[in-house]
Amino acid sequence: MALVMALGIMVVLAISGTTVVYYTTTGSRSASVSQGSQTAYNLAEAGMNNALSVLENATDPRVSTLLPSTTVTLPGGTATYSGTIDSNYVWTLTATGQVHNPAGGSTLRRTIHRGVTVFGINDGANGSSWSRFYQDSTSSCLTIDNTTFVTNVATRGDLCLRNSGAITGANTTVDVGGNVSIQGPDTSNGPRSPSAASGTSWTNPTNVYTSNNVYATYSISSGGTTNALTATGFGFSIPSAAIVRGIEVSIERKGSSSNSLRDYDVYIKKSGCTDPCGSDRSTSTYYGTSDSSQNHGSSSDLWGKTWTAADINSTSFGVYYRVHNYAGSSVTASIDQITITVTYANDTNGIGASGSSVLQANIGGTCTYNAQSAHTPCTSTDHVYAGTITSTPAASNQALSMPQVDYSYWWANAKPGPKHFCTNQNPGLSTSFFDNDAGSTTGPNGSIYVNGEMAPSNSSYDCEVWENGQLVGELKWNHTTHRLDIKGVIFVDGNFRFDNDGEIIHYYGRANIMSSRDDEIDALVCAGGDTDSNGNPTGLTYATSCYPNMSSWDPTQNMMVLMSEMPNEYDQGGTHCSGSYPNCVDGYLPSGFQGIMYSTSDCLIHQNFRDSGPVICNTITLPDESGGDPTFYSFPYLGNLTDGQRYSDVQTATHFELVIGSSDG
Repeated sequence: MALVMALGIMVVLAISGTTVVYYTTTGSRSASVSQGSQTAYNLAEAGMNNALSVLENATDPRVSTLLPSTTVTLPGGTATYSGTIDSNYVWTLTATGQVHNPAGGSTLRRTIHRGVTVFGINDGANGSSWSRFYQDSTSSCLTIDNTTFVTNVATRGDLCLRNSGAITGANTTVDVGGNVSIQGPDTSNGPRSPSAASGTSWTNPTNVYTSNNVYATYSISSGGTTNALTATGFGFSIPSAAIVRGIEVSIERKGSSSNSLRDYDVYIKKSGCTDPCGSDRSTSTYYGTSDSSQNHGSSSDLWGKTWTAADINSTSFGVYYRVHNYAGSSVTASIDQITITVTYANDTNGIGASGSSVLQANIGGTCTYNAQSAHTPCTSTDHVYAGTITSTPAASNQALSMPQVDYSYWWANAKPGPKHFCTNQNPGLSTSFFDNDAGSTTGPNGSIYVNGEMAPSNSSYDCEVWENGQLVGELKWNHTTHRLDIKGVIFVDGNFRFDNDGEIIHYYGRANIMSSRDDEIDALVCAGGDTDSNGNPTGLTYATSCYPNMSSWDPTQNMMVLMSEMPNEYDQGGTHCSGSYPNCVDGYLPSGFQGIMYSTSDCLIHQNFRDSGPVICNTITLPDESGGDPTFYSFPYLGNLTDGQRYSDVQTATHFELVIGSSDG
């Protein structure tokens, strides 16, 4: 019995051992096949990477023959890849990895596919080219007058800083293709009295030093003219680099009878210039019988001559003066005092300041500070203070180019725009809002001359464009909450206007708003703002607007890019107000913009307009006005560009971007 039981146990164990060997062998084969399949997949991925590398390194990724079927041998097997491109410039890439089947069956293969879309890229489609104040024209000087910039400034032409105009900021870079001219504000020195005077037949000519009713006199016969009375030694000491702006001479005089005496001539005296020198500044006013002062010249009159500081400071600088008697009898001329006032450009700001340099200044031409001669390289003597100063020629300075925008492409592809109207019901806009002849034209032609107000005070609208369940474009205005929602690229074959003086507009979202005509801002257009739980701006009073903190906006969340093809104007509007900042600024409702202003034409920014954001135009005019000057604030770096800033028509593009889809393997 024990023997039988032992034999039974041995048989069971033998069967069990055979089963273990069978299943172990099967599991090993299965694991080998699985590992081989993974290897094949890895080879397919390697082949896909080769295909992507071909596209990414191609000068023109649109060429359909770039990716013929190609097999490469790799460790562990082979990879075969190929690609086809359709009429929309979308590549379909295929890659197959192959390995030997370790189980002895057919070759193991894994195939994957990936889509790659080719986009056309605008020239200058990078954050640096958009994050600056830039003038593209070389025909006019970019003039910064009584305004301070705290951001990167670039101009392909000349740069002119006038009066208190300045560029500051430790991280600021200044790029100039042409010359830099820096001239300080006008300063008057005078009136100053002479220390020397002479004149043949004049009695006591030195009495003209002071106004004390003690006179230099001359008895003039009927129809006669005096000899010259000259006054010099005025003791000026204006700075050697000063630019002389104007000379004004004041003569305090009277006659012994009225309606008899008049100036015969009044000239300036200049070293090296023979009397009478320059242009005559006599007047036709008759002398009275009591003292009165007559001015000759002005703060902007150079008397027909060119002047240096040394000319003005010379002891021979002065006045040459004669009187004529128009009476029928002898008349006495009495001169109480002669004075001169000189107006000249004084010390000023510039690019950076002593002890507060900008980061870098790259200047292709010369530098001129006030009356100093033009020279290179620019230095602190020229009031150019920078951590690094280079004399980089314009042709070698990549910063001196304007980022390009493809208006024709976006006319056809903007959503909403001329070819893609709102898809939602009852948008509150007419079908001709974006274009009134898009059906019969092939590009923008400015057919809408005046499109009207984008933020009307008494009506709202809601335009949305949906594709495949996704919101791809939006232009939505709520006049009650003063909220403007924007998304995508929006194109109007006319103009965009925020023209309600002093109106506060809070915009939300990121979008390009393109116009084939012009833009105008008289309102205060803020990027985002204080919101309630529903995302609506709170308060909407001047005290809660963006005016007191213009630099504080986040372009990754809210960024409006205004683009136009015709001249733009950004000003303060004309509505008067009373009160104090920020409700009322110098008697006008506040206006300003947080965003980007771009035009292939010219931009006028004036009055008390406040701006935080880049300005990129053909020319930029910043007139010095009595009503006030614009203020430019710092702004965040704009590295994350919108589609309208980046993309162009693929068919005509010269630069490209590949957008790689996910793999289906």
